[in-house]
Amino acid sequence: MGARWAPKTTIDLGDGPVDGDPGGGPIDPDTGLREWYNPEPQGAGIEWADLFSRWSLIEADLHQTYGIDLEEPGLLRARTGRWLRVRVLGLLADPKTRIFRLLRAEREPDAPTAAEFDG
Repeated sequence: MGARWAPKTTIDLGDGPVDGDPGGGPIDPDTGLREWYNPEPQGAGIEWADLFSRWSLIEADLHQTYGIDLEEPGLLRARTGRWLRVRVLGLLADPKTRIFRLLRAEREPDAPTAAEFDG
């Protein structure tokens, strides 16, 4: 089947050159941080706007994968943005999810369909 497809995203998944390090200036030995970082290339990956335009798939995947019902009153108010971000990123990395398969099909038209998935 060739190399495994992984979604590229403007949201850091740690899939950059070295554990998400895009390169840049010298690394401070005390903090381990670079003096400056290379900018992320424009147009690379998935924007949040792309995800929001497919929200119904994400909502269904959140329910099926994590048992999260976004219609539950007060759920999102009780959680942080990070909580939701981590779960959405998990969906993007899971080949069994609808959003993963849709994005893969858009980028790789010959990729297996859901019916062909043997995961």
